[in-house]
Amino acid sequence: MRLFGLLNANASDPLTPRHRPTPDPFPAHRGEKQIPSSQTLYPVELERGGLILALQDLALRTETLAKVSCTVTGDEGGAVEKSAEIHLYRIAQEAVSNALKHGNPDRIAIHYRVGNEVRTLTITDDGSGFDPPLPGSGTGMGLPILQYRARMIGAKVTVERGTPAGCIVTCSLPVSAS
Repeated sequence: MRLFGLLNANASDPLTPRHRPTPDPFPAHRGEKQIPSSQTLYPVELERGGLILALQDLALRTETLAKVSCTVTGDEGGAVEKSAEIHLYRIAQEAVSNALKHGNPDRIAIHYRVGNEVRTLTITDDGSGFDPPLPGSGTGMGLPILQYRARMIGAKVTVERGTPAGCIVTCSLPVSAS
């Protein structure tokens, strides 16, 4: 019986699990610009020093691992709930990841501004650009995840094509929501 043969498979059987191709756990080794997710499971810097420090660490890891210039500018202060801070960080992280995965940029800039009425997180890149799909026509998870995280904290996310190229992701969080 073939099932028994699979259970007692030997090294010469091509269907033996150890002979099946396995996914590459390190896609960056194939030339893709990505940051290994194991290094970004929890933003420790967020706990230690707040959003700006966590964004600076994200930028440093992006430069080190993906070999892409990444800068952070912004306003310190303006207390925000920890859950909102985590979502803002994850929105920035997803935008950076999408830029690396789809845009092949040379530079990424992260800017966080605390205004009287709204906090604004903007991630721009100089990559190949992006035309957002019509609602419901997209196939990836990146944009829906950005939108979901924004809704969770009462914010709004927009994704636009940059001029002359690249992409601009903007998350606007009303001060009253944070």
